[in-house]
Amino acid sequence: MAPRPERLQRISVDTNVLLDLAAGLDDVVDGLEVVRRKLQRVEIVIPPTVIEEIAFQAQDEEDAALQRLASEAIQKLIPTWHFQPMALSPVERGMAEEFGKRLRRMRVLPDEEVNDALIIAESALCNSILLLSTDQHMASIDFQDLTRALKPCDVTPPVICRPADIAKKFFS
Repeated sequence: MAPRPERLQRISVDTNVLLDLAAGLDDVVDGLEVVRRKLQRVEIVIPPTVIEEIAFQAQDEEDAALQRLASEAIQKLIPTWHFQPMALSPVERGMAEEFGKRLRRMRVLPDEEVNDALIIAESALCNSILLLSTDQHMASIDFQDLTRALKPCDVTPPVICRPADIAKKFFS
């Protein structure tokens, strides 16, 4: 019997990670380097809500610096960083919306954090083992609370962590 090919491990990234990469922030660059080095078969994916946020920011004429960083991130997503935009079917999109509402209803996230809840739900639906974020709301979520909230949804939540924390743990 032939050996089974190893499955790719999926890592999702949040919008702020894309902006920080475009800005060249060392902690984020180092954290992603560590992830790629430590996990041999890894696919880094961009959830649909992140794609929508970064596209919106690239058109934001009120904040030229944000617009520039978002545009640069879009240009580098695939050819430079080798990230894969993630697509969800309409049914999966509806599931993500319901899971996101559940996260807010159970106070895992504040009610106004609609997009953060969607990003977490989308990451869980695509089987990401890790969600990299520098967002305070997301990075401070208790994993047990997140697991408890999503257990009835029959998905495994990703571990949410800051790229800087990964870099520190492996460079120290």
